[in-house]
Amino acid sequence: GVTALICIVLSALGILNPSRRGSLFTAILVYFAFCGIVAGYVSSRLYQSFGGSDRQRCTVLTATVFPGTAFSIFLVFNVILHFLHSTASAPLTTIAILALLWCAVSIPLVFLGAHFGYKRDAIEFPTATSTVARAIP
Repeated sequence: GVTALICIVLSALGILNPSRRGSLFTAILVYFAFCGIVAGYVSSRLYQSFGGSDRQRCTVLTATVFPGTAFSIFLVFNVILHFLHSTASAPLTTIAILALLWCAVSIPLVFLGAHFGYKRDAIEFPTATSTVARAIP
């Protein structure tokens, strides 16, 4: 969500030019990696609010599940395109750069955001949900 909003605002202001080949996709990947701090903060605050106790597991899953799934799908499609001798397949250096961006930027930022999120108090909801069933008029 935050990544898409940043790209739309920068495109509207003329800073990011979507007509240049690859610039929009590159910007999305870079902003996604740097939004890892937001993902870590939000996931830690929500996990803490719902009474979760395994903080490390929450943070590791936040850092790896969605980006790992997306990277795996990209890798599978890229291997298929490579075996079909397509020019649309990404070169090995691009794949290595993406893996490095994920491992060296995104994952540490998720852990940093989670650190700041766990330092804050849990979110307290304004109303409590009643366990007594009532008929809705």
